Amino acid sequence: MVRYNPTVLERPSSINEAAQLLKKWGSKARIVAGNTTIYELANQGGLDDVDTVIDLSKLNLNYITRYDGSLHIGAMTRFVELASSNLTGNDSYFAAKEAAMKLTPPQIRNMATIGGSACSGIPFYDMPVTLLAIDAEFHATSSDEGERTIKAEDFFIDYFVTTLRAEELLTEIVCPNKERSSSSFVKLGRTTIDFALVNAAVNITLEPKRNRMSEVRIALGAVAATPIRAKSAEDFLIGQEPSRENIIKAASLGLDFEPSPSLHASSKYKKRVIPILVRDALFAAVNRVLRT
Repeated sequence: MVRYNPTVLERPSSINEAAQLLKKWGSKARIVAGNTTIYELANQGGLDDVDTVIDLSKLNLNYITRYDGSLHIGAMTRFVELASSNLTGNDSYFAAKEAAMKLTPPQIRNMATIGGSACSGIPFYDMPVTLLAIDAEFHATSSDEGERTIKAEDFFIDYFVTTLRAEELLTEIVCPNKERSSSSFVKLGRTTIDFALVNAAVNITLEPKRNRMSEVRIALGAVAATPIRAKSAEDFLIGQEPSRENIIKAASLGLDFEPSPSLHASSKYKKRVIPILVRDALFAAVNRVLRT
């Protein structure tokens, strides 16, 4: 079997240089940040077409800052930093902090990056579903077209496939801060270090009087080729009181698709547990926003 055996290592010192290298090498190159995902793919023989590795460690894309009413996260920010930062404690994007805190084992949490997780296109990872729920935006750069912004809704295309082109580099993820808003993330796995059998993230926004929900986003992972929205439950909750009864009813609404089965969870099993995860995530988000 042909195995991962790149012959060129590039370490660009600027975003522009990285973009030029991606243009030069095209689909034969792979970007590495924390090396956690690419290491596993290489072990499985899935990167036999890669000739060049582009290491981004010199680009200073490891940061968390807040300005213009949003949280800005460099693509190479590690999960351990997301989990420990005071800036990620805001209710609007608290789900990102939760997802980072729940990533195990610690060795992976200390190395894996938010950009690598998003760009993997792996639907059972925790961060993609979370970024979809909190309505994140992705900032990408290429040498020919410059910068562009991609909504999380449009970023994930299929298994291992995102909307990023071969010559594009993800540089930053922006999470909006919404007033009277809160988010939460929950995950079901066989053990604490497992990939998710199913995961869910939600974001709710209350009307100014805090007696009704004006916006609801419910995202599910490990149930399809990409993270998806639970539109029926969202539509039911908009305009409703954030009551226990409404949350339970929304969580129990039937899915309009069959969840994709996995090695340790059948489609039937996933359909049974999804309402429970959605319920728990909604309760957590509602309780958090009502306390503020």
